[in-house]
Amino acid sequence: MLSDIIQKIKWPIIVQGALGSALFWIILQLFSYLANLVAKQVGIFKIKSKYDRYLREYIYQKYKSSNGMIYYTQGYFLSFEKVLEYLLQGILFFLFGFLLSFIYEVYLIVGIVGAIYYIFKALSWIIPYKAKTFSSNLERWKRIFELEKILFGEVNEDTLNYIKKFSKSEGENK
Repeated sequence: MLSDIIQKIKWPIIVQGALGSALFWIILQLFSYLANLVAKQVGIFKIKSKYDRYLREYIYQKYKSSNGMIYYTQGYFLSFEKVLEYLLQGILFFLFGFLLSFIYEVYLIVGIVGAIYYIFKALSWIIPYKAKTFSSNLERWKRIFELEKILFGEVNEDTLNYIKKFSKSEGENK
C-alpha cells in the first residue's frame, strides 16, 4: 500500500527530499515544544511541593509542637483544613471518574488514581514531614524565623519576641 502511494507521487526527488526535511523539522519542533512544556510543569510542581513541605514544617514547629493551648489548636485547625481540602479533591476526582466511566471505562481508573494521589496528600498533612526535634527552644524558634522568611518574606513579631525571650533565658543558664 505504501509502495502504491510512493509510485503515484511523481514529484522530483529534490522536492520529495525537501518535503521530508520540512516534515522532520516540524516534528522536531513539536517535540521540542512538548519537552519544554513538560520541563516547565515539572519545575512548577517542584516549587509547589517544596513550598508545601516548608508550610507543613512551619505549622508543625510553630503551632503543633508549642506548649501553649492557643497555638496548639491553631496548628490542628490549619492542618485539618488542608486535610479536608485534599480529601475533598480526592472524592471529587473519584466521583467524576465514576460518572464518566459509563461513557468510557478508563475514566474510572483515572479517577481512582487521582483519588489515591489526593488521599496520600491529605495523609501527609496528618503525619508531620520529618519533624526535626531541637535541643532547645531557641533553636526551634530560629528555625521558625528561617521558615517565615522563606514562606512569607517577613518575620512575625511574636517569633522575634520568643527569640529574644529564649536568648535571654538560655544566656542566663550558661
